[in-house]
Amino acid sequence: MRRTMRLRTVLCIFAVSALVGVSFLRTRTELFAKDPKARSTLNATTLSPSQRPDLRDRPVRPPQDYLAIHIDYEDEDRHLAEAAFWPSPPSAGLIRNGAKGNFPVTNPKYTTYRLVNPRDSYTIECNVWLESGTPHCDYSDPYAGVTWVCDKPRTLSCDRRVNHWVDYEASSVYCPLSDGQKDLINIEGQSFKAVLAGSPEFVHVKTMGKKMLSMLPRPRCAPGLPDPYPAMGYFIKDIWTSTVCKTRHFKSSQYLDCLQNKELYFMGDSTGRQWFELLVDTLRLKHMNTDPFITRRAGPHLAINEKRNITVRFRVHGYPLRTGGLNVSHVNFLAREIDTIHGGPGYVLVISVWAHFTSFHLDIYIERMRAIRAAILRLLSRSPGTLVVLKTANTRTGVPRLNSDWYAHVLDRLLRKLFENLKVVILDVWDLTLAHRNRDEIHPVRDVVRQEVQLLLSFVCPDYETQKA
Repeated sequence: MRRTMRLRTVLCIFAVSALVGVSFLRTRTELFAKDPKARSTLNATTLSPSQRPDLRDRPVRPPQDYLAIHIDYEDEDRHLAEAAFWPSPPSAGLIRNGAKGNFPVTNPKYTTYRLVNPRDSYTIECNVWLESGTPHCDYSDPYAGVTWVCDKPRTLSCDRRVNHWVDYEASSVYCPLSDGQKDLINIEGQSFKAVLAGSPEFVHVKTMGKKMLSMLPRPRCAPGLPDPYPAMGYFIKDIWTSTVCKTRHFKSSQYLDCLQNKELYFMGDSTGRQWFELLVDTLRLKHMNTDPFITRRAGPHLAINEKRNITVRFRVHGYPLRTGGLNVSHVNFLAREIDTIHGGPGYVLVISVWAHFTSFHLDIYIERMRAIRAAILRLLSRSPGTLVVLKTANTRTGVPRLNSDWYAHVLDRLLRKLFENLKVVILDVWDLTLAHRNRDEIHPVRDVVRQEVQLLLSFVCPDYETQKA
């Protein structure tokens, strides 16, 4: 009988050193209200890429709204002059976020993966890099910016792989946290954050009323806009309004009109898959998968509406992957997958690559994104009418050994740098997820995902009149 192997992922925390202090000296905050009538319906608002509804993750409840500003990521003194969107004396505080000493900046690997053969009961390590001296199975793809190797099994050939999965319990065994590292993780599972003592209790918000509207000119949502850093906006009644461009607020019935005769391909991690799933549910698309071994988490997925000529796809980005039950035959690295699509007017490519890279050295992320960038350039060269959207990271809680808003923020900065001056959309959802009344989650709640998709559709159909229906 043919013997097969399964892949198991074992997750290790980064080597964590002492917190690097962040300077808040001479920091001054000026807040201005936009609409005095918004207070009674406001859920939360955001002014910087690092705000939270409440410093301790408590939901805000009008009229006692909370405004929390997470001021500094780069050891700099800041003078903030930001716009608030409702009048009141909100509470204010400063959060210290662990800086470079906490994250993988020198070691190429901080996550261990395992290749497991259940029949022979042995475990083999896989990773982006392994010590030399033993035979390896090399599954790397330099064209796609992927380095991936495993120790060679004693009795199986390298092509006898079947499944890849994650094992969080084994991670705690192989990579236990030190006492010092455990102290950096609070009871919410949010690592490397601390509220600074002596934070100001209140900030006075001046009412400027409708005059504020003329101070916020918003262009049409389109590729090539200046990088909105930080991107700002506000929630009212769970509806997000961006100050970066003229966001549209689509009713569910209007999704069909906007997406008629269009094809959307979501590539990347599960935060992008959430967009795919929302569209499938909202549009009541028909799933076309025929392979019984395709998993919900990894895909590839295909769903259509034949009458409206709408096609929506999803595919996971490939190793490293902290997911389970993945048949390795379904893995195709994104640079190669992008080379297979036709593109053109009516074609939307959405890339979301970040969540599985927060336990690796920056070079691993850069290598992958450079290959994806080259593939996008080839796509835009052969099909210049293609709309390419790069989704940023969102804030999160969850598995402490993987959770770092600071490091996700660093990846976001790299993403912007790699794709600057290209005619693509950097769709910033960082502030959107921070501002919502729900706590931060690696997989945001459906209300948040819907607003992310609304923002996406504002670029897909920027001229659609959402008030007409």
